[in-house]
Amino acid sequence: MSLRSRLLPVGLCSALIAGPLAAPAAAGPEGPDGGSSTFTFALLGDTPYGDAQRVQFPALVSAIDADPAVRMVLHAGDVKSGSSTCSDERFADLAALYRTFDDPLVLTPGDNDWTDCHRANNGSYVPTERLDTIRELFFPRTGRTLGEHPVPVTRQSRVQREHAELCVVINAD
Repeated sequence: MSLRSRLLPVGLCSALIAGPLAAPAAAGPEGPDGGSSTFTFALLGDTPYGDAQRVQFPALVSAIDADPAVRMVLHAGDVKSGSSTCSDERFADLAALYRTFDDPLVLTPGDNDWTDCHRANNGSYVPTERLDTIRELFFPRTGRTLGEHPVPVTRQSRVQREHAELCVVINAD
C-alpha cells in the first residue's frame, strides 16, 4: 500500500514510512515485495532540554548511532526548554547537533521551539518568524530528512502552515 496518497488528521501523522529504509539487520516479517516490513526507530522528544542536556546530547547521538537496529530517528518536538532563548544562535547550534545523526531524522517542531518564543525570557520573538527560522536552519533542503544519510520526504500540502513538518511521508523506496 502506498502511503503517499493518504492525508491523515494532524494528530495522527508525525511521519509515515513508504517503503523499506534499508536491508534489516535481522530478518523480520516479510512485506508484499518479499523484504522486511518492519524496522526499528528511535523516538526522542523534549531534548536537549536546557544547557546540561545540550552538553550530554552528543553522547545520546552516539548511543543511537551505535545501535545497528535503529534505521531512523523521530523527534516529537521541543528541542529546547520553554524558558530558554529562541535565538538564531541557539537554533543553529541545535540544528548542527541534529545533523550529526547517522540515520535519517524527522523533526517535528514543538511549542517550545516557536509558539513560546513570544515570551520575554525566550527573546520576545514573533512566533511565526521563529517557525520560518526553524525551517531555514533545520530543513535547509526541502524534501529531505536531517542526518548524515537523509532520505526523501514529501510534505503534505493540505495542512495548516504550522503543522507542515508534522505530516511528512518518508519516501524510502
